[in-house]
Amino acid sequence: MTARESATTPWNAEDCKAFIDLLDGFEKDTSGGTTFDDDGYKTWFVARLICIILHSRSVHRFGMHDALTDRLAAVLRSRIGLIDIVAGSLSFWAHHTYVDRLENVWAGGVVSVGGWRSLITSLIIEWTDSNLLATVILSANMAFLALSQVTAVERTGSVISTFLAIGSIVVGLHHVWRHRVKKEASAGLAGIYFRNATLQSGTLKPLAFFLSLPLILLSWSVLTFACSVSLFTFYEPQPRTSYIITGAVFGTVVIIVLATMMFFWEIFVYRPRRI
Repeated sequence: MTARESATTPWNAEDCKAFIDLLDGFEKDTSGGTTFDDDGYKTWFVARLICIILHSRSVHRFGMHDALTDRLAAVLRSRIGLIDIVAGSLSFWAHHTYVDRLENVWAGGVVSVGGWRSLITSLIIEWTDSNLLATVILSANMAFLALSQVTAVERTGSVISTFLAIGSIVVGLHHVWRHRVKKEASAGLAGIYFRNATLQSGTLKPLAFFLSLPLILLSWSVLTFACSVSLFTFYEPQPRTSYIITGAVFGTVVIIVLATMMFFWEIFVYRPRRI
């Protein structure tokens, strides 16, 4: 209860309460009196709990000098190289955030069941939202392509945006389909998931990239559609006043977006106050 996601215990507080309630149920019969464990159900259940506790102690090196008292202490953040910078720029640094989330769940090669369930639940919500937004962008592109004044360059940009939105929807639906039924998976199955994902590269970065692909494709779709609309707005003959107003609004929006991203770039990173 106090350590939350960094705890080395095999269960969270809700699971522990459910187990205690179940153990109390073994002590009572239907009449409210006390009964003995004649059939061995309680013995088997308690033995099962002890087995899981001992396994958790083993993987966290309980009783040794290098015992892990904090799961996240085993997380070793990988260095960022040139390839990571290039890939991060093309993906809007989305997959780097996913790497951190995956490493917190699979810290030191040990899966946190609570962290796994929380991760899959949040990912399904994100993919569902990205599919909804991609559908909106797809509809907007269809309406834009129906305009008769659209030039070949603007049409090409809108078609590219359409393909990116379709890709985001398809990948997002695939991810939801593959992960929704595994939300309540055991630690062993979650461990197989991570081991298979890191089998070739030895790192979680490929997995993080594929998990963040719906968001990446959606971002590029929005950006491409914005470029097509901007070309359509500024290349068409209009009064000078319209150019000035549109340009001012466009520039203001760009500045606000960039300022927001810069403000929240390292909002969770500790920085000492300047005196």
